[in-house]
Parts: sequence; structure tokens; C-alpha cells
Amino acid sequence: MIQNITSRIMNSSKYLRELFMKFFISRSHLKIPSGPVIVKHNLYNQSDFTCAGVQQFIPILVGEQEPPAKRLVNSQKCIRLNDKDLVGYDDQHHTFFEMLGNWSFGDCSKAEALQFVWEFLTQTLSINPSHLYTTYFGGDGIHDADTETRDIWQMMGVPNTHLFACNAERNLWSLGDIGPFGTCTEIHFDRRMINSKDKKSKNNESQTPINFDSPHLMELWNIVFMKYNRHRDGRVTPLSSPLIVDTGMGLERLCTIMQNCNSTYETDLFQPLINRMSELSPHNLTYQGHWGHEDSNEKDTAFRIVSDHIRTIVATFAEGLHITSTRKYARKIKDLFKKTAIISNTKLGLERGSLAKLVPLITKQLGDAHPDLRINERNIIEKVANEERRLWAQQDEGFKHIENILSNLTRGDSVPGNSLSFY
Repeated sequence: MIQNITSRIMNSSKYLRELFMKFFISRSHLKIPSGPVIVKHNLYNQSDFTCAGVQQFIPILVGEQEPPAKRLVNSQKCIRLNDKDLVGYDDQHHTFFEMLGNWSFGDCSKAEALQFVWEFLTQTLSINPSHLYTTYFGGDGIHDADTETRDIWQMMGVPNTHLFACNAERNLWSLGDIGPFGTCTEIHFDRRMINSKDKKSKNNESQTPINFDSPHLMELWNIVFMKYNRHRDGRVTPLSSPLIVDTGMGLERLCTIMQNCNSTYETDLFQPLINRMSELSPHNLTYQGHWGHEDSNEKDTAFRIVSDHIRTIVATFAEGLHITSTRKYARKIKDLFKKTAIISNTKLGLERGSLAKLVPLITKQLGDAHPDLRINERNIIEKVANEERRLWAQQDEGFKHIENILSNLTRGDSVPGNSLSFY
């Protein structure tokens, strides 16, 4: 435990984020701010929310705009609500996360891009190469295998036992059915090395066959070589630059490794939130880190869900989202807000109105990297408090309405479903 606390202090999320930026700035990358999490102009059938760092660069990729520089780096705020039902029940997915990314628009070769990645992981962060596994695109009958990437990894010293050819589902990356796409190469970390006594040993080679769907392996970094654009009519054409490098690494997952944690929820990105919820709980609940059948009452799952979802709520409220809006994306956040408030109250025993007390922890944690959160803190707190009051008021009124309906029922009566809906 002492080792974990020390690792969190030495490898704080703020430190790791800044280290990433400095590394690429020193290699001629221009630092740019995060794009918004709410997608204003839904081009190429993108999602309602920014789900990848490259999303804001699509006009550049298809040749409609010029990049501010040939090489860029940033930490992008991302939201993926398609993962919301996994949140809390597994230890890797989040609805809100930060994507550390760097890009090159025709100015960086594959070899140089992969050298940057490997140098940052194995030299700057001192991660043991024997704990890393890499993949590359093995071909699919339509697109040729990316043997160039395979050869580069081999020349850099990655052994064949840690280098795997995978299919299009894993190593042909795109944002959707239309738009830019290309082959990719992933780097996975063997999580069995976390808290291992011989974590630094060069002879700690696992004899277990590699399964990339195994919870033991955490996808850490994805390097995409964007080369093509798929149009609405099915045509595939080359992109404006001969090779566009697009990389993304989840900050939460990096913190898990560097802070010697068993899950993202034990990192400094989530522990302050979880500890604050413990303080607010009248039952003196503490987070135990239990999963599955060990978390029989799902208290720990509730800690994880609330700490994740409130970050998404804060990020969207900072950009002026009103969940009373009729827009589809507003309804999604409204549903997420309702779920968060109810779980915090029924599972953790937090008093109504407690969610607003979590906001300052998030703005403090993320405000330096994303100033819009800090600047809008007071407004976010007010919006969260007002929305929670409205939710509980409508729910109380709704239950009274239901009780009134039920009290007047006689045998054989039916109740229209729409008369039971509220909020």
C-alpha cells in the first residue's frame, strides 16, 4: 500500500500528462488544446460526442483545412456512452476519459512514429519492454498485411513472441462506416506485472498464451496510419497526405500502470472522488475494490459508476449543455444524470443534492489541463445542484401520481404506460 501511495505521488496524472506533452514538444510537435466533447457539426456520421482525439482533425485529414502545424500533440477530453453499461463492472472502460495523442500530417515516417512511442514507454517511463505486447494488421483479403510495421517492430528489438498479426476488427481503424481509416498497431501491457515483486525483472516472461481479449492485457496505445477515406457511395480514395499518423493513449490506463494500481479507480483521478463520497455517506462506507461476486451488494460498483459518470456530467455542463434540451445528446446525458443521482442515493446513501459537492474535485484535478472546467466551476456546481433538485422533485411528484392512480384502480383496470413516466 505504501508503495502504491508513493507511486501515485511520483507519477501523478498531472505529471504524466505534462511529461507526455514535453516529450513530443521536444520532438517538434505543437501543443494544442483539447477540442470540445460535444460535436457541433456532425460530419461523416460521427457520434454526438468526441470519442477520439483525431475527431477534430477530420477536415484536415480529408483536405478541407490546413493543419496549424505538421506535428501536433494534445490531451483530448473524450466521451464514449456506448461503454456506459460496462462502467463499474469492469476496470478499463469509462464514459469520460482523456486521450493523450500526437499527430503527424505527412511529416513523420512509420519508423519515426513507432520510435517515439517505444522511447516514451521504455525509456522516459522505464516500462520493461518484456511487459509489452504489440499487434499489427495481418491483412484481410481486401487490404494487404502491414508487413512494414511488423518489420519496424522487429528491427527495434520486439521479439516475435510479443508481436502478433491481427485481423481487421482489431487492426483496421476508423471512426465509423464512412470517413478516414487506416491500419493500426496496438501496444498492450501485461497487467499481471502490476504490484509484482519482480516487476523490473527482464526474465519475467509469461508462459501463458496471449489472448488480447483477456483482462490480463490492457490496451495502452494505438498508433493509426491513416491513408484512405471511405465515401458515402462506398468509394475509397487516398487522403490528402501520403501518411497521417494518429496516436492515442488513455491517461487513465497509463496512470493505472505507473501508479501501480489494480484498476483505474485506484488512481489519483478517481480516489479523491471516491474518498469524498465515503465522507458524505452516513453509513461510513469505504471503497474496498471488490468486483463481481465479491461485491455482493454492489457498493463498490456504485462508487465506480458515480465517480465515472459525474466526470462526464461536469465535462458536458462546462460546455453549456442543458439536459432539458430536446437534442438527442442532451437526453443521453439526462439519463446518465438520473442514473448517477439515484445510485448515489440508494446504493451509497448520499443525501439528495450531494453530487454538486463532487464538482470542485473534478475541476481541481482537470482544470490546469482543461481551463474551461475551472473557469466554469461555479456555473457547473449551480447547474448540477439545480438539476438534482428538479430530478428529485419530479420523482417525488411522479410517485405521488402513481400512488393516486393505483389507489383508484379496480379489478380489471389497466394503466397506460405513458401515464407512469416522469422526469
